Amino acid sequence: MTAANPSFIESLILSPALVELQPVARQLGFAVQLFDAFTRKNFLTGTYDDDAREQADQAYADRTGDGSHLARYTTVRLAGRSLVPVFKRTAGTYLLFVDLPAGAHTIEVRSPYYQPLDIVVTLPMANLTWPAFPDVTLANEDVPLDSATQPIAYRTQRTAATLLPSTRYPFPQDATLVRGTIRSGGAALAGATVTRLGDARTYVTDGAGDYVLFLTDIPGVGGSVTVQATHPSHPLASTAVQALRGMTVLQDLTLA
Repeated sequence: MTAANPSFIESLILSPALVELQPVARQLGFAVQLFDAFTRKNFLTGTYDDDAREQADQAYADRTGDGSHLARYTTVRLAGRSLVPVFKRTAGTYLLFVDLPAGAHTIEVRSPYYQPLDIVVTLPMANLTWPAFPDVTLANEDVPLDSATQPIAYRTQRTAATLLPSTRYPFPQDATLVRGTIRSGGAALAGATVTRLGDARTYVTDGAGDYVLFLTDIPGVGGSVTVQATHPSHPLASTAVQALRGMTVLQDLTLA
């Protein structure tokens, strides 16, 4: 298979050497583009500034089992493989993995600032000319890529590549937030799923039981929203919360 002329996306993501001199690398790998759910942009908080330092920390964690250095950053790698992206733009989160076998690969995104995210990509991809996730060729180029009117196939992939903030995310001071702790029997409850009723975004609590929900559609100075929490071992709990635009409201929930 001969290499196609590089598209605009390829030129944006890849180094000239990979595009022009190593077309086979593109056929044996893929690029992944990640998004921040709060900003809706292709830029993540907390990534390494130095790719070599990231690779060194990954190698150290693989060798010793000590991932404490990695835990301070937003990192991306393939599960079960000692690989980190071979190219990354500092202007956005574009990552390229090469020299991969056919089959399913799990992309693991871990960060103190985002909830954990796993993305499963199966090679070879349908779009062999430019294998990327999300596949921008599925999108309608006449509307913004983050538009709700994009085709469902593209929106599904984009949602799968979007990271949700954790309680440590550096929200701006004027963000509209609901924060709190989920408890049961007086103790913090891990593994509880917290949602705003009618919103597809979820928050799964860790050992501290804390959660944060960001709201972008509160009219005027405020409005009532319903926050609910579920857990495999407990019945659902919900409560009405008076969200205040540009402020943080605290709301704990207790599950029986």
